[in-house]
Amino acid sequence: MSIAVGCAVMVCAVAALVGCCAGASGVILHPAGEPNLAVWQDRPTTTVIGRWGSNASCVVVSPNCIVTTRHQGGSAATVIRVDGVAYGIDRIWNHPQADLRVVRLLGAAFNDFVDLYDAGGEIGRSVVIGGYGLIRDQELATGGTVYGYSWQATGNTVLRMGTNRIDSIPPPTLGDTYTSEILAADFDGLGSGFATQYECTVARHDSGGGWFIKRDGQWRLAGLSRSIEAHYAEGHEDDPNYILEQSWFRNRGQPELSDPDYLDAVRIGPYADWIRLALGSPMPGDLNEDLRVDFADAAILGWHWGRTDCASPDFCGRADFEPDGDVDFDDLAWLAVHWLTPGLDP
Repeated sequence: MSIAVGCAVMVCAVAALVGCCAGASGVILHPAGEPNLAVWQDRPTTTVIGRWGSNASCVVVSPNCIVTTRHQGGSAATVIRVDGVAYGIDRIWNHPQADLRVVRLLGAAFNDFVDLYDAGGEIGRSVVIGGYGLIRDQELATGGTVYGYSWQATGNTVLRMGTNRIDSIPPPTLGDTYTSEILAADFDGLGSGFATQYECTVARHDSGGGWFIKRDGQWRLAGLSRSIEAHYAEGHEDDPNYILEQSWFRNRGQPELSDPDYLDAVRIGPYADWIRLALGSPMPGDLNEDLRVDFADAAILGWHWGRTDCASPDFCGRADFEPDGDVDFDDLAWLAVHWLTPGLDP
């Protein structure tokens, strides 16, 4: 079983550990402490990862839009913070099936944003993972051998980044609240032979944070952190009332055995066109900006039909789409050409 996260990042060491940091549903552990973001340059810029409200993360994908997961909730009143600046929400588009949403922000004009990774072939690729999740707390040990770490109960205001490697693309889990294409990785112990340099996993409040792949010299968004393997108090396995906020890279009962935690992300590739449709809104004929052209748009056009006083910034409720000051057959043509264009569920 896995649990949804609203996360952070974590790196683990098998030998001596110096420095602790983690995130809700994840931890950052490394023999020399966290990666020094001032020195570690082969990663996305920190300004493309933001906070969704107080309980999740998000990624900047255009000058005024972010993407995040849906399971952490939120509404039009949620405040998004990017590079320390707070933004309100102009519009939200929720994917009709996947744990994914696109959000346009009020007053945003970002210089730093990432393109989407949709080239396929993710299995075996190294990723950089980032998010605003809980930090690592105490070591967990059996017989003096560390098998994992607990998470701190509070503190998700600091961005953390680490690395991992995509192991698989599991089939979507039917019956979940959202049916999403996903990418999966695991939290290997350093020295295991499978761990990356800054091996990490995610924690509570990291949900919606990015999994980035480098392609053609640019970092691109390949996934959004979604969930991590759940652990339970001994004697209460599979009881959701006894979930432990911990991350493991070894077996609790037999810590000499490697038993890395599973973590996954919503896979961006299958939804890239859907996201780009939102980023390109409005489309011709889409008067109410719901990314579809239908009877709602026709009603707006009909209400303003024949007007000759259309002017900035409203242009007659956008019915004067060209715009040229009036609502006439030229505007009707935009509706006709794009009629019933499939789009997003707002």
